[in-house]
Amino acid sequence: MASGTAPLIALEGASVRYGSLDALDGLDFEVRPGEIHAIVGEHGAGKSSLARVLAGAVRPEPGRVLWEGAPVSPYDRDIARGLGVEFVAQENGLFLNQTVAFNLLVNRRSFFAGIGFRPRRLVDEAARYLGDCGAGVDAAAPAQSLALPDRVLVELLRALYSGPRLLILDEALEKLSARGLELARPRLRAIAAAGGSVLVITHRIDDIYDFADRITILRAGEILMTDRSRNVDKVSLIKLAYTQIMNRPRALDGNSEFYHFLKYNEAILEHLPVSLVVVDREGEIKLRNRRAQEFFSLGEPGEAGRGLEALFPAGNEEALAAAEAVVAGRAYECVYGMRLVLGGEARTIDLTFDPIMDGDRFIGGMLIFNDITEQAALRERMILSEKLAAVGLLSAGVAHEINNPLETICNSVDFLKMKVEGGRQAAALARIEEEVSSIGHIVSNLMAFSGKRQERAERLDLGELLGETLSLLRHNESFAGREIRFDPPLAPLLVRASRTEVRQVFINLLKNGIEAMPGGGALSLRLSREAAEHGAWAVGAVEDQGPGLGAEAQARAFLPFFSTKSGSEGHMGLGLSIAYGIAAKLGGSIEAGRAEGGGARFVVRLPAAE
Repeated sequence: MASGTAPLIALEGASVRYGSLDALDGLDFEVRPGEIHAIVGEHGAGKSSLARVLAGAVRPEPGRVLWEGAPVSPYDRDIARGLGVEFVAQENGLFLNQTVAFNLLVNRRSFFAGIGFRPRRLVDEAARYLGDCGAGVDAAAPAQSLALPDRVLVELLRALYSGPRLLILDEALEKLSARGLELARPRLRAIAAAGGSVLVITHRIDDIYDFADRITILRAGEILMTDRSRNVDKVSLIKLAYTQIMNRPRALDGNSEFYHFLKYNEAILEHLPVSLVVVDREGEIKLRNRRAQEFFSLGEPGEAGRGLEALFPAGNEEALAAAEAVVAGRAYECVYGMRLVLGGEARTIDLTFDPIMDGDRFIGGMLIFNDITEQAALRERMILSEKLAAVGLLSAGVAHEINNPLETICNSVDFLKMKVEGGRQAAALARIEEEVSSIGHIVSNLMAFSGKRQERAERLDLGELLGETLSLLRHNESFAGREIRFDPPLAPLLVRASRTEVRQVFINLLKNGIEAMPGGGALSLRLSREAAEHGAWAVGAVEDQGPGLGAEAQARAFLPFFSTKSGSEGHMGLGLSIAYGIAAKLGGSIEAGRAEGGGARFVVRLPAAE
């Protein structure tokens, strides 16, 4: 094969054996230049062994490795690195007692050579590289202080540092955070665009269709098929990669066609990465995999003979009707953004139905449930942020334009007050001054909402700050006689923020809760610490006993000038918008929902300080 058309790397007759286990059995495989190649298959199919052979970590016996059409022998890890092969294994390979900078550049001898080794230079270069990548990781931090997604990200960035010609990722993408995955995708595509190659071993089916050019399915150390990703639909991929042939007696319940199909496709592996339910022509559940069992809190996977209503508890009648409709339609169909409530928790799923046909006869189908709750919530937050950003820009401009004539009016009123003593004119000027002051307060709120007003950040104990705030609020006329339940946390809950801004966030939420209960009721404030991918959150939850918020009100709660309060004047609908803008500026968030008792619940998350 000419060098211009040769695979970047290829295996011929490669076999790997561990004791009595054949991990690879006479495998012929190739990765072409300029492609992202995905490897899928059940656990134990030989995926990691294939990756280690290509990375030079395991030598095939027998078999040989070819690089751009030419045999390479011996082929080991050092030779592979010299050819431009980088490998990110399943087991995280960082030196946990060393810094992030050391781990990033440990393979770059120029930084460690000679007596002039300078750790500061190492940290500076790592910080520059991490900053260019937008990784958000401290170069001087010890690796053991990082969460697992960031450790994997550091190892991936180490592999990318030298611009590899072949990058091998063995189930690394699964361990990245959503931010890390978004950071990795364009860099993987850039390798392929430059003529290099990426080999991705993954169980995340959606990732395959997002960026892989070709797919290879392994089973029991052999290649079942290789094809371009656009030629393999998701359902067929799952059937081929995650099912196995079983020999079992035919079930004697009269539904022989369906069980004939199950003879070849019943053993869905426990770790299938989607929730899958198989039904017969009557819509009766005949099979569910482990993921579906956990997602819907069902019985054992082998349990069968129940209808679709077993998947949808009370309160999910609309989702049940949609699922029954697609089964009754007996045709391939997708239902996007289906809403479910499972175990008291709202979920958003995409449902795909794939019919099972015996010739032209419908004998059953597969229901694939893809949980997109996190993606849907992220999309809603992005939409809200875009709306708030646009309104914030408008608010800043409006506030600026109002401030100029407002200042002129204030000066004129002050001048007239010096010329007028008592009488109706003085009373009229006092009313004008009061209304101008009210306008100034609204303008100040607009400036706060737009984020143009900067406040000095300091180290705060959230429990102490809110305790002081509540002590003052209890003397306020609006809060007088109201029950406010607050138990300060036993340990300090620290944040780094402006005292004024944090107080404003919680005053707005508490005031909103009081106004939602004109007939009286209790207001509760709870503080807690919550683990996060990068550090921890300081969490404050405010709950009232008012009428609560419906789905539409929850979606619009933080939009400026939106208010659920009726029959009262003076509610500009800016309080929650200002609170949301402050939380976002501090790197946190606010979520609106329903309390267990039916009232409104607002949860504030701010980055916790050490």
